[in-house]
Formats: sequence, structure tokens, C-alpha cells
Amino acid sequence: MPRWQEDPSGRRFINPYDFVRLGSDVQRDVPSDGTLSGKITVSLIVKTPLAIPDTDGIKPDEIGHKTYPFFRVDGKPVIPGSQLRGMLRSAYETLSNSCLSVNNNNVLSARHANAGNPGLIQYRDGVWHLYKATTLKDRGQAIDSATDVRRTWYCFETKKKDANGRVLKDSRGKPINLKPNERLKTKIFRNFGTEVEGIGNFDRAVENYLEAIEILDTQKSGDKLFHQLKAKLTYGIRKDGRLYPVYYETVIANDSTYVYLSPAQMSRYVFDNRLNQLLGTHRSCSQFNLDEEQREETGRIKEPKKAMALCKACSLFGIISEGQRRSYASKLRFSDAQIREFDSMGFVTLKELAGPKPTSVEFYTFRPDSAVYWTYDYKITSYKKVDLGKDQNGRRQSQIIPQKEACAIVIRGRKFYFHNPHLDPTDYQAIERTKRNSTMELCKPSSRFTFEIYFDRITEHQLRELLWTITIGENDENGTHMHKLGHGKPLGLGSVKLVVESVETRSFNTETLSYCIDHGIYEQVNDMITAMPFDETTTSFNEFMRLTDFNALTDIMDNKKKGMFYPISYPIASDGRSSNNSNASHQWFIANRSMGENGSTTEWSVKYTLPVATSKNPTLPALEAVQETRRSDGRIKPKKFR
Repeated sequence: MPRWQEDPSGRRFINPYDFVRLGSDVQRDVPSDGTLSGKITVSLIVKTPLAIPDTDGIKPDEIGHKTYPFFRVDGKPVIPGSQLRGMLRSAYETLSNSCLSVNNNNVLSARHANAGNPGLIQYRDGVWHLYKATTLKDRGQAIDSATDVRRTWYCFETKKKDANGRVLKDSRGKPINLKPNERLKTKIFRNFGTEVEGIGNFDRAVENYLEAIEILDTQKSGDKLFHQLKAKLTYGIRKDGRLYPVYYETVIANDSTYVYLSPAQMSRYVFDNRLNQLLGTHRSCSQFNLDEEQREETGRIKEPKKAMALCKACSLFGIISEGQRRSYASKLRFSDAQIREFDSMGFVTLKELAGPKPTSVEFYTFRPDSAVYWTYDYKITSYKKVDLGKDQNGRRQSQIIPQKEACAIVIRGRKFYFHNPHLDPTDYQAIERTKRNSTMELCKPSSRFTFEIYFDRITEHQLRELLWTITIGENDENGTHMHKLGHGKPLGLGSVKLVVESVETRSFNTETLSYCIDHGIYEQVNDMITAMPFDETTTSFNEFMRLTDFNALTDIMDNKKKGMFYPISYPIASDGRSSNNSNASHQWFIANRSMGENGSTTEWSVKYTLPVATSKNPTLPALEAVQETRRSDGRIKPKKFR
């Protein structure tokens, strides 16, 4: 396996996204109506190319590459009001320290390098039991069903080999790949009678195991080989008194043993913690109020339902609770944004975009104290080599055991994308079309749209907060604080500046059933924005302002002192092997997890974590592989992959 090092040339990059920390506990109150109703007219100026793809107009080609026109209604380019609403709600939630409304209480899971222990699980006498097991080679021997289970799974090897372990090649000299069925392997799991006792989360562990199977079986994000071979694999767990093979690991905390189950020795584990538990009071108001209802209904006497207690964002933007059992109407309505000036850049093939990787804890969470690696449930503080004695052939065996401790995991917060003040077409344009990227019609910078926000029965303070959120404190189209909108945000697309053009309020006369419109409040807009409605002393406010400042990274990217240019880019690394994935961003995470103190490819130790958004130096080093070869005198000679 290669060693890794920082790129000797000094190359560095700025990750496309960072986070705004969550701040203090969310305050919730029963919402009440204000006295103001009316309309805000907003101008939207495009600052970097904008992609609003029309998914109904998709045109896939023969290789699966998809082409999207810009979203249109009746032939005219339009930005849907739902996208504008989502963009501004996210900003308002951040500024007002509200809940994370877009939160499905995600299941958190990850693969890691720790080899699981073989075990046998059994449901007996109304409870689960887990027994330590040993594995034996399967030579077709007869087995005792009371103690032994034959397990079928697939191996990591992908190339055919001869009896001496050499890779077989075809007539063109290319390695011959194993077919899926040829990767199947069987083992015997034997129960040697020792039960793992004191497990405090057994039912939850089984539930998590089934979640892991579901993830493996999901074609898009799961394991395709599992999907192909699952009819031949041994992975089921049933309450029928039989023994079923699993791999497991344990963590001791609070005098209890917490167990994690997986179908393979190095596979995916689902953690006990769900996102809601890590969010605390910042979990969605829909889930928060559902929890309150469930507590009421589990009491001996069912109390009348209480009025919903909502955070500031849900009080203004509305909410539909989980299962749509309860809701609170929005006080805002967004129109679609209509064109004033629209220039098309034509169809541009974009670079491949990566999906969110919450399994990358070094970016999505803060490092716990003394942790070399950590998950969403626990931390690893070191690795210990344990002598296992001799095997049946008399060979000495040992195992590296990670030293785990339960700990509080702190997530980074709300995800935002940096603006790119040095955006160049090469930053977002792809060289070729593949099934993994897409082609989209882009809107040119300097194009303009306009839209309306209708508000109903809000307070003056809510209006002040809304106006400040729209403009980010500067009602000037040449201002530097901007929002991000549409597709391709990590590539630098979608920077937009919003300017309030007018504000009108409407007063109603219930006797005459008439209303009058007052434009006078618009004259107060700049004063209302200048009078800061949010707490600007908080860390989260300063991080938000850094991430929305279009020019925040100008000098950092163009480091004239060192004569270097640091791009905004997905992590940069190369394993030097010239394969399709040699320069993929995941190589950086592979490297980073082996570069920490005493780290290796199997004993993970994280070297770098994501800098906070307000860091003076938000850059990270590009990484490259170094192969170790031996000199004629036997000494190791580092050799860089090329």
C-alpha cells in the first residue's frame, strides 16, 4: 500500500463548502399574528452563471448523459418560487438561530477499516443473544447445525489469479476480471460458547443492522454487487431460534456494552445516533412537536393537544409536521421570478458533482478530544496489538484492537457554499460528456429577474428581519454579500444578489370591505436594514457573513506572497496509478485517514480536519501517494507515483 504526503509543489485547495455553527438552544413560542400585510418586490441580479434545470425537459443520450434546458414557463425563462423560498428560508433559519426544517432525521452510517469480530446471533426465550465465533475454511465438510453455520459472501478480489497468485491476463495483456458469481466465498462460523453479555442496545443494534442491509441493497447509493448476488448471500436475521452469522464490534460506556452489527468483516455499520439526536433543540419543529404529542399520548390520561411551539423561521415560513398531523400556515408567499434581462450561455457540459458525504466525519463533525478517528457514536483514541496465541498450524496470531470510548459528537452545523471571485469556465466546464455529469443551459451573469414576496399578518420586527435576510444587510446591487441558488453551487455557479425594489403594505377596512395600499414604508427600508435585527456578536453570524461575502476568498485564493493560486475545489489527491479513480476526491480522504499519528490504511488516524469558515487560512493541502521501494542495500527508497 502507498504512503501519502503533501504535494511537494505546495498545491492547496479550498473546499467548496463550509458550515455555520448551530449556536445556542432554539427558542420556541406559540406564534401569534402581527398587523402588517403587503408585498415586497425583489430584483435578482445574476453574478455567476446560473443553472435552473428543467427536469421535465430532460434529454438523455445513448450513453446516459442528460441535457437540461433552463427552466421555462410558456417559453420564458423563470426561476420557480419554491427555489427562492428555500434559499431565503435557509438563510433566515441561520440568522435567527431557528431549527433545521429540512431534516429527515437521517440514518448515519459509514464504512471503516476496523475489522469486525465474527459472531453468531440467536433469538431465544424472547431476547437476542450474541455468541463469539471462530471462522474455519469451508472444504465442504459436514457441520453441526447446533454450533456451526455455513456463510456465503463475496470477496474483495476482482482479478482472476493462477495457483501461484499471479493475475491472469487476456490475449491483449489486460487483467481478466472475475465475474460476480466467481467472487462468492464460503466460510464456517463456529460458536465456541462464549456469549457477549451486558449488551445495552441489542434491539436497536438489530434495527440498525437491517438499516445497513437496506443501504447495501439500494442501487444508487448502496453496494451493487450485494444487489446482484443477494439471493446467494447469507445475511438474514430471524426470530426463529436459529444461529445467524454476523460480524460485530463493541464499545463499553456507562457500564454497558453497545454492539454494532454488520454482514461482512469490513462493511457498513449504522450508528445508534440519528441526526435528530445530534441536533438537539435544532431538530425540525415538525419532529419536536411530534415528540411532544407522543409524550402526551403515552400518559394515562390523554391531555388536549397543546398549541404548536415554533421557532422563528417556522413561525414565519410555516410548517407541516411529520405525518401531516399538524401544521402552521406560512405567512409568506413567493412568486416565480420573471425575466427582465436574460442572456443564455447556451448548453454547457458541467464537471461531475459529488453528493453530500456525511460519512466524512473529519468534514461534517468536530474532532473529539484525543481522538485519532471517530464515528457518530464513539471515538478511537489509539490501537493496541493483542496476542491471540497460536492457530491450528502453530503459527502465532495477533490482532490490532482499536481502543474505543463513547463521547459526545458535535456536528459542524448548517452547510453553505463559498462564492468564487476568480471563477473561470475551466472551473465548471467538463472536457467530455459521461453518464456521471450533465449538460445544462446556463444563464449569463448580469441577467436580471424580479419576483414578489407577499406577507400576511406579520410583525414589524419580522419584516425587518426578512428585509435584512433578503439583502444580507446591503440594499445595493453592487454589494458583496450574496446568496447561492440553483444547480452547481460547488462549481461556483449560482451567486446572486438580491435588492429590494419596493415594499407596500395594505390596510383593510372591514366595514367597507376595501383596502388601501401604502408605499411609505419603502422609504424606511434602508433604515430598517441598517438597524441590525439579528445578534451580530455570535460566531454563527460571523461565519454566515464570511460564507456569503463574494470577495471573502479573493486574496487567499491568489496568494501573491507565495506565488501560488489556491482554487475552490473538491479535495485534490492522486494515487498515481492512472486509473479512472486515481484523481477522484475520495483519494484525499483515504490519504488523510492514514496520515495522522501512527496511522495506516487499516488503523485510521485523521491528519486534517475542515477549517472553520472564519479561519484566516481555510486551505487544505493537496496529497499524493509515495511508493516505497528498496535499494540494492535493502534500505527503503521513497518513490513518487507518476
